[in-house]
Amino acid sequence: MKSAVIPLVLIAGCVMLLVSMWTTKKLNGTLLDELERSRADMQIAVENSDACGRDLNSKTEDANRKLREIENLKKEVTKVNGESSKIRAETENNRKSLAQEKAEKQKIIEQNAALQKQANEQNAKLQKIVKEIEVLEKANAKLAKESEDANKK
Repeated sequence: MKSAVIPLVLIAGCVMLLVSMWTTKKLNGTLLDELERSRADMQIAVENSDACGRDLNSKTEDANRKLREIENLKKEVTKVNGESSKIRAETENNRKSLAQEKAEKQKIIEQNAALQKQANEQNAKLQKIVKEIEVLEKANAKLAKESEDANKK
């Protein structure tokens, strides 16, 4: 029996060695598959990172371009507001000038009406004087005729 124990221990050791080798090989295969999957996932992650980096750079450039456009628009708005204020001031000055000119025009119209009234009064006086002159001329002609007639007699 002593002689049978050694071969049985050897056989059991060989079986355990074979099971250990088979388990190790199976475990190594599983680890290799996981390593391959990890490398593939890592490659995908790197590619996604590159794509995200490119997208980020693109978006950053777009954002910077839009910021420059906004700054340019702000400058333009400031310029237009300045021009608008200037135009408003000019418009207000023009309104004041127009009101002043209307007042002057009204004053001239009133002066013109007064002068027209004076001219009409002077014209009426002149016509009255002309009529008086005509009456006096007729009277003078009559007196001259009477005087001639008196001289002839």
